[in-house]
Order: sequence, then C-alpha cells, then structure tokens
Amino acid sequence: RAALDAAEAALGAIERDLEEGIHALAGDSSKQLGAVLFEELKLPIPSRTKTGWSTSQEALERIENAHPIVALVMRWRLSRRLRDSWIIALRKTIAEDGRVHSEFHPARSFSGRLVNTNPDLGRVPGRTPEMAMIRRAFVAPPGKLLMSVDFSQLGLYVLAHLTKDPALVGPLRARADMHRLTAAAVLEKPAEAITFEERQIGKVVNFATFAGQGSGALGLQLGITPQEAKDYLARFDRHYAGVRAFQDEQLRLAQERGYIVTMAGRKWPIGGLASLDSHDRSYAERLARRATQEGSVADVSRRALLEADRAIRREGLLTKPLLQVHDEVLFEVPEDEIERASAVCSHAMRHAFQMEVPLVVGVEAGKNWADLEAVSAAP
Repeated sequence: RAALDAAEAALGAIERDLEEGIHALAGDSSKQLGAVLFEELKLPIPSRTKTGWSTSQEALERIENAHPIVALVMRWRLSRRLRDSWIIALRKTIAEDGRVHSEFHPARSFSGRLVNTNPDLGRVPGRTPEMAMIRRAFVAPPGKLLMSVDFSQLGLYVLAHLTKDPALVGPLRARADMHRLTAAAVLEKPAEAITFEERQIGKVVNFATFAGQGSGALGLQLGITPQEAKDYLARFDRHYAGVRAFQDEQLRLAQERGYIVTMAGRKWPIGGLASLDSHDRSYAERLARRATQEGSVADVSRRALLEADRAIRREGLLTKPLLQVHDEVLFEVPEDEIERASAVCSHAMRHAFQMEVPLVVGVEAGKNWADLEAVSAAP
C-alpha cells in the first residue's frame, strides 16, 4: 500500500507539469483537444468518427511524431489512467493476507494466451518509469524473491520456425540485431551505418509489418509520407520474401477453410473474410495473415509455463509460478533456491518446442517486480 500511495503522489505531480507544457504548446487555447490539434496546429488527421476526427489513444499514437504536444497529451493520459485504473483499483483488490488474488481463464482467448481477470495482472504496465511505480508495489514475501523468465523476441523466433525464411533464420541463429537489419533493408544502408534513431525505424517496421499493418498507418506512425511508407514496405517484402509468402498462404488457407492452424494443432476460426463490409473484411484479412504466428506464440508460452512447473516439481523445489504476462513467467523463489531455480526454469522454457532456431530466455530476480537484476542461468 505504501508504494501505491507514493506512486499516486508522484503521478499527480507529473500530471501538473504535463498540463503546464500542454497549455504552453497550445497557446492556452480554450478549445477541445481535437480542435487544437487538427484546426489550430494543422496536424494530419489519423482517423475520423461520424462527428469529426478521433483523438483516441490509438489515433494519437499514429501521429506521435507530428508535434511535441501529442507526446505530452499521450503521457498525461497514461498518467491519469495509471492512477485511476491501477493505483486506485489495485488498493481495492488487496486481500487480508496482503496479496492480490486474480482469476485465471485458460480458454477465454482465441489466440490461446492465458487470460486473467479481477484484476487483470497480465496488463500491469511496466515500460516507463511511471509504470514501474505500479510494479514496485508487488513485492516478494520475506526470505523470497520474484524471478522473471522472459523469452527474447519470441514472435520473431516463432516466425522463423514457421516460415523458414533465411533472412530471419540465419541472423537469429547468429544472435544478430533484427531491428538493425530491418532498418538497413528498408533504408538501403549498410547495417553498421545504422544509427540508434534509424534502428528505431526498423523496430517500428518489424512490429507493424509482421502484424499486417498497411502503408497508411505505418507512415503516420513514423511521421513519413504514404509513398515513403510504401517504399519501406516494398523493400521489406523483398528482404523477407519468405515471410510475405507465408502470410499470403495463411490468408488463402483461411479463406478456403475458415480457420488457421497453430504449431500445436489448434484451430483458430477467422470470421469476416467474405464480409460485404470492406472494413470488416480488411480486418479479417489482416488477422488471417498474422493469426498463425500469434496462436503459435501462445502455444510456446503456454507449454513453456507447463514445462517449467513440471521441472520444478521433479527437482523438488519450493519455487512456484505466480503469473504469466505475454512471453514472461513470474515465479516466487526462496532466496537459497534462486541459482537452481533459474537454471531449471530457463532450461524447461527454452525447450518447450524444438524450434528452427533455439529459443532464448533472460532471467532476472529481485525483491519487487520493478527492480529486477539479471541472474545467470545454465546454458
């Protein structure tokens, strides 16, 4: 509770500073946010609603680089959401034993991911310093540590396994920087000449294109023209020809039979592929192109959790899994077991499936969920 109280006070101060910055950039305008952004500042309109333009978080993310005020507004919204949706909500869920007890649903998601609710601890944020304040409230009991075992770029490893694309398989085996290589491909520059800022372009392009995003959305996200975005995608397609061919085939199979099949043999129905509504049909097509990968990532994550639990039991350890968040499993570990537990759990998770490129995991541990430090694990 004390950590949540401290986080609430800190976020309140951050919000006040952000408000001053936003008003300064807006010229102390009294108009609504949309009018300031799209009428006064003339920013590109990422999406429209029936009554005008959209200022949703998703819409703002697409024009984040268009003007400094957009990033400030997004950060202010995030801070407010952290306070309302996490700090205040989490206080209400603390049980008499001092823990938060969540409900797990193994079959609620089409993708196959393990879902939990009341509260949804799988969505506890942690990317930014503000988000880390929330995770700092999750602490290990006396004499124990929290241990995180997290897959490295699991989506890319699964995609390499499914597609056998040499542009993915070779670099991943060599532990190359895939974001740098993608940036080099789309910018037509040598990999060693790619700057940090250009590598970020490669990162955005990787996530956007592997997820089936089009040139319009990519252009807005990167702050470039639609034609430049089309050029990036064309170069991406040439570089990762095996990936594009695989995605095209998944779409064809989904149209033919109505579902895709994951690595573990699960069927994921894809509806809307024959819809007369172009928006619904376009969404279904994007889903069909990426669903095999998404479902297979869930297969690996779920089996990794099970294998880690079985390995812990075989070894007679007192370590126990607490939570799965996407490609990460959080364990509660007695302090004197940390070295053994890290080796046992990381080995079990890496070998959940025999992959085209062996999986890689990182292990971290600490007294709270935010301040974790690397732990060496046996190869």
